[in-house]
Amino acid sequence: ELKAETWLGVFLMIMKHIHDDNVADTYLDLIPYLHQIERESSGPEFVIKAIRYVISRGKTHDTQKILDITIQSLSKEVGEEVMTIAEMLKEEGKKLGRDEGRKERTQAIAFRLVQENMPLETIVRVTGLSEQEIRDLKKNDG
Repeated sequence: ELKAETWLGVFLMIMKHIHDDNVADTYLDLIPYLHQIERESSGPEFVIKAIRYVISRGKTHDTQKILDITIQSLSKEVGEEVMTIAEMLKEEGKKLGRDEGRKERTQAIAFRLVQENMPLETIVRVTGLSEQEIRDLKKNDG
């Protein structure tokens, strides 16, 4: 139960549940308290930091749900900051996707070079993959 200082109670609940399988469940229960905190003098700043922490460190199956409910439930100031966080997450996701695509493409090229009986040292030099990564590709047939 949240007692005394609301911000302290929220902080403790977040810290207690940050590594739960789905921290979103706890976070959503805290929305009324976050709303109360944001009306206090330094409240919006604390709320934004709490949201960033939950999103960056917590395990959740639905980050977008956290963002959407936050935007709908809290002030315009907090909502705008959350939208900025959402854009940053979207850009990170795009970058991860591009990086993964490049890695898969490099592995496909390496696998074709293996099939063409190219020397291992040449494949390493051309692709930048390690010898072990190339051996793993051979074992797994690409």
